[in-house]
Amino acid sequence: MARIERVSSTQPVPVRQAQLIDPGAFRLNAASAEELEVIGGVLSELGERKIEMQDRIGISNINAAMENAQREYQKEILTVPVEEHLSVLQKHRTNAMAAASQQKLSAGMRKFADNKIGIWADKFADDAELAQIKLIERDALIRVTDDYERALTEGSQEDIIEAEAFFDAQAKTSYTPAEAKVQKEKIEKRAVAQMEINAISAVHEAIETASDPETGTGNFAIATELAKSPLIPEPKQSTLRSAIKAARTARTNKLEEQREAAITKVNSDTIREYFNNELTVATLNERHAKGFIKDSDFKFMMTALTKKVPDDSDPFAAGRIRRAMASFKMGAIKRSEADSIILKDYPLLDGPDRSMVITDLEDIEEKIIAASKSNAYSEGRSLMSQRFVGIQSEEELIDIFKGAGLTDEQKKEINRQWRAEVNNRNLYERAVDDRFKEMRKEGISDVDRFKSESLKILLQYQRRVLLGLEKFEEAVSEEQRGIIRKKGLGFLGEIPIVFSDSSVGVATEFSIGVRIDGKETEIPTLVPTLTQSEFNIMVNDIIPNRKEAKEIPDSIVKKATAHAKKRIKAGQSPFAQKGEQKARSITIKPVSEMTTAEKQAELQRIRELKKLK
Repeated sequence: MARIERVSSTQPVPVRQAQLIDPGAFRLNAASAEELEVIGGVLSELGERKIEMQDRIGISNINAAMENAQREYQKEILTVPVEEHLSVLQKHRTNAMAAASQQKLSAGMRKFADNKIGIWADKFADDAELAQIKLIERDALIRVTDDYERALTEGSQEDIIEAEAFFDAQAKTSYTPAEAKVQKEKIEKRAVAQMEINAISAVHEAIETASDPETGTGNFAIATELAKSPLIPEPKQSTLRSAIKAARTARTNKLEEQREAAITKVNSDTIREYFNNELTVATLNERHAKGFIKDSDFKFMMTALTKKVPDDSDPFAAGRIRRAMASFKMGAIKRSEADSIILKDYPLLDGPDRSMVITDLEDIEEKIIAASKSNAYSEGRSLMSQRFVGIQSEEELIDIFKGAGLTDEQKKEINRQWRAEVNNRNLYERAVDDRFKEMRKEGISDVDRFKSESLKILLQYQRRVLLGLEKFEEAVSEEQRGIIRKKGLGFLGEIPIVFSDSSVGVATEFSIGVRIDGKETEIPTLVPTLTQSEFNIMVNDIIPNRKEAKEIPDSIVKKATAHAKKRIKAGQSPFAQKGEQKARSITIKPVSEMTTAEKQAELQRIRELKKLK
């Protein structure tokens, strides 16, 4: 008859009562059947206890995984933007679920664990969603606040009503009624202050419009009327009235100076035309009648025009002319003074001597200009680059480094300084050259004027050398690449920029130089025809990283050029004028009314604005 020899377990399990079974005493009878039933019960209990223990260990591991995921999630969200919290949560939730799936659990306990993980994840999903909603609401509140303030200062009554409605709607989700009232009062106070600023700016703009001697209207009545605005306090009105009076006086004086300069120039030009046999009696009479020709000079030229050229020069007249030209050459007298002196004796010269006088005068003038320019260049080199006088190339600079015991970093620093100073000096010389050309057109050949004008330019460029290297390089490269951030709002308005050094600013324009109709023309790149991706490249890369114009994608340059050509052809400036800015949208929904897609789009807009990856 078969017998049960041994009952054993492969794993140690706790039991309430240990039993020793003697196989020899185990018999198949009523008593042994009862004993077998007891053994079966023990085995069943051991199995249940094993499952219970596995569930306890599994749940404990799951709790630990959830706690670890929670800690890591809360730690990581401190270092990422609010709009990224959901994706961070999803990552840690996935990790917790993976840890849970590896645990051996009974079916009932598995369902319990999954439900527990779901509740945990949903709680943090709600928190992350709430944080994102607050972010959107905060940004929306800033935008409607700005729009309301702008409407109060610049908009029509309809604009104010619309902007106020959007502000009120958004304020309900962000403030208590009392807080909303306080915020509204602050906005209105700021708007009043801004309106005062705008009113004063309008007066200054009217003064500027009227003041310019060449392009100004001379009509200061508009500025006077604007200065009476009730938005401007009386003390400031008084200051503005004084400014208007001073501007009117300055314009009158400037016009008188220009009139005197114009008379001098026409008089000198007329004398030169006479010297070159290009002057007619009719032209001389016309200019004299308009007051451009001095009576004494008119008398000499009129007499000479109607008199025959002598066969031989008067030696005394020729001597006086030579002395006058010598004085002009030494800088003792100006070209206009030399012309007037020579004019008196010019009719006494024969043909060949007259030609020689003209040639000598022009030659002396060219040499004076060349010498003045050379002196200006020399002063610029000596004063702006004292450390690098005589160094003509990088190769010469490298030779100096040899044996100097400098580190690579020190060499790099010196090389940067040298290059910045060379570029700055080149810009100075170009500015001097341009100014001298302007003076030549104005008929100026005065050595002292050349010197004073070049000194003004020198001081302007020399100030840069005193800046720190970073600012010095930036100032030089800014002028080199022709990047000029125009005053005003540009076509796309004020654009918040987070720069590469983490500083925050506002960009309105980024301009470049291109050739249009055969000449170099400066044009804006932030134009309405850019796509969103092209716009993002400009405001998220080119501008914040202060890149050069040559690094702008061709597609943007082409669109900017086409836009500029179209405006130039229509007789407009390539740059945006007042009132041409693209209006900022104030149609912002309260977040509670946004769909999921709209929320994500708004978060993406904020992400791009902050340049968050």
